[in-house]
Amino acid sequence: MRKGSVLVVVAMLVALLPSPAIGAAADRRDDYNRDGVSDLLAINRQPGQPDDGCLYRWFGNGDGGLGAAQRIGGGGSAYLPAAGRHMNSGGDGALTALTPAGSRPTCLWRWWGDGQGGFGAGAQVGCGWELYTELTGPGDITGDGNADLVALDLSKTDPCLWRWPGNGQGGFAPAAVINCGGWHLYRDITAAGDVNRDGKPDLVGIKRDTGCLYHWFGDGRGGFGTGTASSCGWAGFEDLTGLSDLNEDGNGDLVGRLPFGAGKYALFAWYSTGFGGYSRGNELGQSGWASMDLI
Repeated sequence: MRKGSVLVVVAMLVALLPSPAIGAAADRRDDYNRDGVSDLLAINRQPGQPDDGCLYRWFGNGDGGLGAAQRIGGGGSAYLPAAGRHMNSGGDGALTALTPAGSRPTCLWRWWGDGQGGFGAGAQVGCGWELYTELTGPGDITGDGNADLVALDLSKTDPCLWRWPGNGQGGFAPAAVINCGGWHLYRDITAAGDVNRDGKPDLVGIKRDTGCLYHWFGDGRGGFGTGTASSCGWAGFEDLTGLSDLNEDGNGDLVGRLPFGAGKYALFAWYSTGFGGYSRGNELGQSGWASMDLI
Protein backbone atom coordinates (compact mmCIF):
# COMPACT_ATOMS: atom_id res chain seq x y z
CA MET A 1 0.00 0.00 0.00
CA ARG A 2 1.08 3.56 -0.62
CA LYS A 3 0.18 7.14 -0.91
CA GLY A 4 0.44 8.72 2.49
CA SER A 5 2.89 9.93 5.05
CA VAL A 6 0.54 9.07 7.88
CA LEU A 7 -0.06 5.38 7.65
CA VAL A 8 2.24 2.60 7.06
CA VAL A 9 1.60 -0.98 7.50
CA VAL A 10 4.60 -2.99 8.44
CA ALA A 11 3.98 -6.60 9.00
CA MET A 12 6.52 -7.92 11.68
CA LEU A 13 8.32 -8.86 6.99
CA VAL A 14 25.70 -16.11 -6.91
CA ALA A 15 23.69 -19.12 -7.53
CA LEU A 16 26.13 -21.29 -5.54
CA LEU A 17 25.25 -19.67 -2.26
CA PRO A 18 22.60 -21.40 -0.13
CA SER A 19 19.28 -19.68 0.29
CA PRO A 20 18.71 -18.03 3.69
CA ALA A 21 16.83 -20.38 5.99
CA ILE A 22 13.10 -19.87 6.24
CA GLY A 23 12.35 -18.53 9.72
CA ALA A 24 14.83 -15.69 9.76
CA ALA A 25 13.25 -12.32 10.45
CA ALA A 26 14.03 -11.11 6.94
CA ASP A 27 12.37 -14.14 5.32
CA ARG A 28 9.05 -14.50 7.10
CA ARG A 29 8.00 -10.85 7.22
CA ASP A 30 5.24 -11.47 4.65
CA ASP A 31 4.66 -15.20 5.14
CA TYR A 32 1.39 -15.01 7.06
CA ASN A 33 0.53 -18.71 7.02
CA ARG A 34 4.10 -19.98 7.65
CA ASP A 35 4.39 -22.15 4.55
CA GLY A 36 7.69 -20.56 3.46
CA VAL A 37 6.15 -18.52 0.61
CA SER A 38 5.40 -14.80 0.56
CA ASP A 39 1.77 -13.72 0.71
CA LEU A 40 0.16 -10.47 -0.39
CA LEU A 41 -2.10 -8.11 1.58
CA ALA A 42 -4.14 -5.19 0.25
CA ILE A 43 -6.88 -2.88 1.42
CA ASN A 44 -9.89 -2.43 -0.82
CA ARG A 45 -10.35 1.31 -1.30
CA GLN A 46 -13.92 2.02 -2.43
CA PRO A 47 -15.20 5.13 -0.65
CA GLY A 48 -18.89 4.97 0.01
CA GLN A 49 -19.09 1.25 -0.73
CA PRO A 50 -19.76 -1.54 1.80
CA ASP A 51 -16.37 -3.13 1.08
CA ASP A 52 -14.38 0.08 1.61
CA GLY A 53 -11.45 -0.41 3.95
CA CYS A 54 -11.62 -4.21 4.04
CA LEU A 55 -8.33 -6.09 4.32
CA TYR A 56 -7.72 -8.91 1.84
CA ARG A 57 -5.01 -11.55 1.56
CA TRP A 58 -3.70 -13.76 -1.20
CA PHE A 59 -1.52 -16.73 -0.20
CA GLY A 60 1.48 -17.33 -2.45
CA ASN A 61 1.26 -20.65 -4.30
CA GLY A 62 5.03 -21.24 -4.45
CA ASP A 63 5.14 -21.01 -8.24
CA GLY A 64 5.30 -17.23 -8.37
CA GLY A 65 1.53 -16.76 -8.36
CA LEU A 66 -1.22 -16.11 -5.86
CA GLY A 67 -4.23 -18.01 -4.63
CA ALA A 68 -7.78 -16.69 -4.41
CA ALA A 69 -8.54 -13.45 -2.56
CA GLN A 70 -9.76 -13.90 1.02
CA ARG A 71 -11.36 -11.14 3.06
CA ILE A 72 -9.84 -10.83 6.55
CA GLY A 73 -11.67 -7.89 8.10
CA GLY A 74 -12.74 -4.27 7.83
CA GLY A 75 -11.77 -0.94 9.28
CA GLY A 76 -8.84 -0.19 7.01
CA SER A 77 -10.44 2.89 5.45
CA ALA A 78 -9.36 4.86 8.51
CA TYR A 79 -5.75 4.18 7.54
CA LEU A 80 -5.84 5.46 3.98
CA PRO A 81 -4.01 8.80 3.73
CA ALA A 82 -3.57 10.80 0.58
CA ALA A 83 0.02 10.25 -0.58
CA GLY A 84 3.09 8.09 0.12
CA ARG A 85 3.65 4.52 1.32
CA HIS A 86 1.65 3.71 4.40
CA MET A 87 1.33 -0.05 4.53
CA ASN A 88 3.91 -2.77 4.18
CA SER A 89 5.15 -6.01 5.70
CA GLY A 90 7.64 -6.07 8.54
CA GLY A 91 8.85 -9.15 10.39
CA ASP A 92 7.56 -12.48 11.71
CA GLY A 93 4.17 -12.12 10.05
CA ALA A 94 3.03 -9.15 12.13
CA LEU A 95 1.20 -6.13 10.78
CA THR A 96 1.87 -2.56 11.87
CA ALA A 97 0.28 0.75 10.88
CA LEU A 98 0.27 4.41 11.77
CA THR A 99 -2.76 6.24 13.12
CA PRO A 100 -5.07 7.89 10.57
CA ALA A 101 -4.37 11.13 8.72
CA GLY A 102 -5.11 14.22 10.80
CA SER A 103 -4.24 12.58 14.09
CA ARG A 104 -1.59 14.26 16.21
CA PRO A 105 0.61 12.78 17.31
CA THR A 106 0.90 10.03 14.72
CA CYS A 107 1.33 6.70 16.49
CA LEU A 108 2.60 3.31 15.38
CA TRP A 109 0.35 0.31 15.92
CA ARG A 110 1.01 -3.43 15.72
CA TRP A 111 -1.10 -6.49 14.96
CA TRP A 112 0.53 -9.87 15.62
CA GLY A 113 0.01 -12.52 12.95
CA ASP A 114 -1.59 -15.75 14.12
CA GLY A 115 0.41 -17.95 11.73
CA GLN A 116 -2.71 -18.89 9.80
CA GLY A 117 -3.14 -15.74 7.74
CA GLY A 118 -5.02 -13.68 10.32
CA PHE A 119 -4.11 -11.04 12.90
CA GLY A 120 -4.81 -10.36 16.54
CA ALA A 121 -5.93 -7.12 18.16
CA GLY A 122 -3.94 -3.95 17.54
CA ALA A 123 -1.58 -2.53 20.17
CA GLN A 124 0.10 0.88 20.16
CA VAL A 125 3.90 0.81 19.89
CA GLY A 126 4.80 4.50 20.08
CA CYS A 127 4.01 8.00 18.79
CA GLY A 128 5.82 10.84 17.02
CA TRP A 129 5.83 9.41 13.49
CA GLU A 130 4.13 12.31 11.70
CA LEU A 131 7.30 13.43 9.89
CA TYR A 132 7.97 10.11 8.16
CA THR A 133 6.92 8.58 4.87
CA GLU A 134 7.81 5.52 2.77
CA LEU A 135 7.86 3.49 5.99
CA THR A 136 8.78 -0.10 5.20
CA GLY A 137 9.83 -3.21 7.08
CA PRO A 138 12.85 -4.80 5.36
CA GLY A 139 13.40 -7.50 7.99
CA ASP A 140 16.63 -7.70 9.97
CA ILE A 141 19.03 -5.11 8.55
CA THR A 142 21.30 -4.90 11.63
CA GLY A 143 22.14 -8.60 11.93
CA ASP A 144 20.79 -9.07 15.47
CA GLY A 145 17.93 -11.38 14.50
CA ASN A 146 15.18 -8.78 15.07
CA ALA A 147 13.03 -7.19 12.37
CA ASP A 148 13.62 -3.47 11.82
CA LEU A 149 11.93 -0.47 10.17
CA VAL A 150 13.21 2.20 7.79
CA ALA A 151 11.56 5.41 6.52
CA LEU A 152 12.23 8.81 4.97
CA ASP A 153 11.70 11.98 6.98
CA LEU A 154 9.75 14.96 5.66
CA SER A 155 11.50 17.66 7.68
CA LYS A 156 13.81 18.64 4.83
CA THR A 157 13.52 19.21 1.10
CA ASP A 158 16.07 16.45 0.68
CA PRO A 159 14.96 13.80 3.20
CA CYS A 160 17.23 11.38 5.04
CA LEU A 161 16.76 7.64 5.41
CA TRP A 162 16.23 6.55 9.03
CA ARG A 163 16.13 3.19 10.77
CA TRP A 164 14.48 1.85 13.91
CA PRO A 165 16.09 -1.40 15.12
CA GLY A 166 13.64 -3.92 16.50
CA ASN A 167 14.12 -4.76 20.18
CA GLY A 168 12.84 -8.33 19.94
CA GLN A 169 9.85 -7.55 22.17
CA GLY A 170 7.56 -5.94 19.61
CA GLY A 171 9.02 -2.44 19.95
CA PHE A 172 11.88 -0.46 18.49
CA ALA A 173 15.06 1.28 19.62
CA PRO A 174 15.42 5.06 19.02
CA ALA A 175 15.70 6.25 15.44
CA ALA A 176 19.11 6.72 13.81
CA VAL A 177 20.01 8.28 10.45
CA ILE A 178 21.32 5.83 7.86
CA ASN A 179 22.28 8.43 5.24
CA CYS A 180 21.04 11.56 3.50
CA GLY A 181 21.05 12.93 -0.01
CA GLY A 182 18.94 12.23 -3.06
CA TRP A 183 16.16 10.12 -1.57
CA HIS A 184 13.52 12.59 -2.76
CA LEU A 185 14.41 11.58 -6.32
CA TYR A 186 12.77 8.17 -5.83
CA ARG A 187 9.27 6.86 -5.24
CA ASP A 188 7.81 3.56 -4.10
CA ILE A 189 10.86 2.78 -1.97
CA THR A 190 10.17 -0.68 -0.63
CA ALA A 191 11.76 -3.58 1.20
CA ALA A 192 12.90 -5.98 -1.50
CA GLY A 193 13.90 -9.06 0.46
CA ASP A 194 17.33 -10.43 -0.46
CA VAL A 195 17.84 -9.75 -4.18
CA ASN A 196 21.57 -10.55 -4.43
CA ARG A 197 21.71 -13.73 -2.33
CA ASP A 198 24.05 -12.45 0.36
CA GLY A 199 21.57 -13.08 3.18
CA LYS A 200 20.95 -9.37 3.86
CA PRO A 201 17.72 -7.44 3.18
CA ASP A 202 17.78 -4.87 0.38
CA LEU A 203 15.71 -1.89 -0.78
CA VAL A 204 14.45 -0.91 -4.24
CA GLY A 205 12.73 2.20 -5.61
CA ILE A 206 11.78 3.88 -8.89
CA LYS A 207 13.64 7.03 -9.96
CA ARG A 208 11.05 9.68 -10.69
CA ASP A 209 12.62 11.34 -13.74
CA THR A 210 13.84 8.23 -15.61
CA GLY A 211 11.45 5.48 -14.51
CA CYS A 212 14.44 3.24 -13.81
CA LEU A 213 14.48 0.76 -10.94
CA TYR A 214 17.28 1.23 -8.40
CA HIS A 215 18.44 -1.09 -5.66
CA TRP A 216 20.33 -0.48 -2.43
CA PHE A 217 22.02 -3.60 -1.06
CA GLY A 218 21.97 -4.01 2.72
CA ASP A 219 25.35 -4.20 4.45
CA GLY A 220 24.11 -6.26 7.39
CA ARG A 221 25.07 -3.52 9.86
CA GLY A 222 21.98 -1.34 9.52
CA GLY A 223 23.03 0.51 6.37
CA PHE A 224 22.71 0.27 2.60
CA GLY A 225 25.12 0.70 -0.28
CA THR A 226 24.95 3.26 -3.06
CA GLY A 227 21.87 3.16 -5.26
CA THR A 228 22.46 1.33 -8.53
CA ALA A 229 20.17 1.16 -11.56
CA SER A 230 18.84 -2.33 -12.17
CA SER A 231 16.65 -1.75 -15.23
CA CYS A 232 14.39 0.88 -16.78
CA GLY A 233 10.82 1.00 -18.05
CA TRP A 234 9.12 1.12 -14.64
CA ALA A 235 7.55 4.59 -14.91
CA GLY A 236 3.99 3.32 -15.47
CA PHE A 237 3.89 0.96 -12.53
CA GLU A 238 2.26 1.89 -9.22
CA ASP A 239 2.23 0.45 -5.69
CA LEU A 240 5.56 -1.31 -6.14
CA THR A 241 5.80 -3.75 -3.24
CA GLY A 242 8.66 -6.05 -2.28
CA LEU A 243 8.08 -9.64 -1.20
CA SER A 244 10.55 -11.91 0.56
CA ASP A 245 10.15 -14.85 -1.83
CA LEU A 246 7.14 -15.50 -4.05
CA ASN A 247 8.48 -18.42 -6.08
CA GLU A 248 10.57 -20.36 -3.52
CA ASP A 249 13.97 -19.71 -5.09
CA GLY A 250 15.38 -17.88 -2.06
CA ASN A 251 15.41 -14.44 -3.72
CA GLY A 252 13.30 -11.36 -2.98
CA ASP A 253 10.62 -10.53 -5.56
CA LEU A 254 8.40 -7.58 -6.50
CA VAL A 255 4.76 -6.98 -7.36
CA GLY A 256 3.10 -3.84 -8.70
CA ARG A 257 0.04 -2.53 -10.52
CA LEU A 258 -0.09 -1.21 -14.10
CA PRO A 259 -3.02 0.94 -15.32
CA PHE A 260 -4.24 0.06 -18.80
CA GLY A 261 -7.15 2.42 -19.39
CA ALA A 262 -10.71 3.04 -18.23
CA GLY A 263 -9.75 2.70 -14.57
CA LYS A 264 -8.46 -0.85 -15.00
CA TYR A 265 -5.28 -2.27 -13.50
CA ALA A 266 -3.25 -5.43 -13.97
CA LEU A 267 -1.06 -6.97 -11.28
CA PHE A 268 2.49 -7.92 -12.28
CA ALA A 269 5.26 -9.87 -10.54
CA TRP A 270 9.02 -9.74 -11.11
CA TYR A 271 11.23 -12.52 -9.78
CA SER A 272 14.74 -11.71 -8.63
CA THR A 273 17.58 -13.37 -10.55
CA GLY A 274 19.75 -13.44 -7.44
CA PHE A 275 22.28 -11.06 -8.97
CA GLY A 276 20.48 -7.76 -8.32
CA GLY A 277 18.21 -7.97 -11.38
CA TYR A 278 14.72 -9.21 -12.13
CA SER A 279 12.93 -11.35 -14.66
CA ARG A 280 10.57 -9.91 -17.22
CA GLY A 281 7.26 -8.86 -15.64
CA ASN A 282 4.72 -11.66 -15.31
CA GLU A 283 1.06 -10.62 -15.32
CA LEU A 284 -0.81 -12.26 -12.45
CA GLY A 285 -4.29 -10.96 -13.22
CA GLN A 286 -6.50 -7.99 -14.07
CA SER A 287 -9.68 -8.52 -12.08
CA GLY A 288 -10.29 -6.36 -8.99
CA TRP A 289 -6.90 -4.64 -8.71
CA ALA A 290 -8.14 -1.12 -9.53
CA SER A 291 -9.43 -0.52 -5.99
CA MET A 292 -6.67 -2.32 -4.10
CA ASP A 293 -3.85 -0.59 -2.19
CA LEU A 294 -1.06 -3.15 -1.98
CA ILE A 295 0.68 -3.73 1.34
